[in-house]
Amino acid sequence: REYTDVRLEVDAGPLSGALENRFGLICRHQDAQNFYFFVISADGYYALGKVSAGQLTLFNREMMNLHPAIQRGFASNHLRLDCVGDTLTAYVNGQPVDQARDAHFARGRVGLLAGTFETVSADVVFDNFQVVKP
Repeated sequence: REYTDVRLEVDAGPLSGALENRFGLICRHQDAQNFYFFVISADGYYALGKVSAGQLTLFNREMMNLHPAIQRGFASNHLRLDCVGDTLTAYVNGQPVDQARDAHFARGRVGLLAGTFETVSADVVFDNFQVVKP
């Protein structure tokens, strides 16, 4: 199903593997080469960005940034991503952490994202995934 304006929420946390991981939410997914994303890592970093024609771009910064709202280690965090109009707003545990404006993708599918940077495995659990019309 495709959405235009959407609020995504999920409780997420790593079960095992390296703490240098990433997991989070996707909105306006066109295909594997085109979508917006919000991710955090178990070592306390976050990023808001997009993949367009396979090229990854972070909004407002060049690298993931550390944020005190992120529970570190093998803890669960509540993530929220609002994709409304041309504005993307990211929250961790109820605190806004980033916002960007981009009109490249107007609609698309939603989903979850998990992966690692250099290690080959990470187990991440997602619970209470919600898709809400804002």
